[in-house]
Amino acid sequence: MNLKKFYLDSAMRDITSLGTIYYFILIAGALFSLGHTQLSYKLAVAQILMYAVTIPAKLLFFRNRPGIMKHSNLIEKIEASSFPSVHTVRAFFVSYMLAAAFGSAALTAALSVLALLVAYSRIYLKRHYYRDIAAGAAIGLIIGYGVMEYV
Repeated sequence: MNLKKFYLDSAMRDITSLGTIYYFILIAGALFSLGHTQLSYKLAVAQILMYAVTIPAKLLFFRNRPGIMKHSNLIEKIEASSFPSVHTVRAFFVSYMLAAAFGSAALTAALSVLALLVAYSRIYLKRHYYRDIAAGAAIGLIIGYGVMEYV
């Protein structure tokens, strides 16, 4: 492996981690501790909705990831399912909700780029196909909009 690929692979793993539950908890917790309790609450509702949508979708529209994962039970099957990308859903609803809450054009641009980078990293790391990412982005934006408007 050449050095350039090593660093790019490492950067993509770091970028993809921005779509994990750990960063989500960090963001929601920071917002809560800074007094943005309503926004933290809305993020939690969006997280619950995300699982309510993506888990059934992963089972109903099961598609193996690019690197096929063996599965022998329901939990492993959900994890092995490529469609939709949960990292992408989370990145897009968090980005949308933070942009909507704070209304800064610069913040909106930065969050949009981060969400797109998370989505691309999932393809680069061979965890998802383009369709998984497109569906994840759409679901994330719909959840983000719905929670910000109706919760």
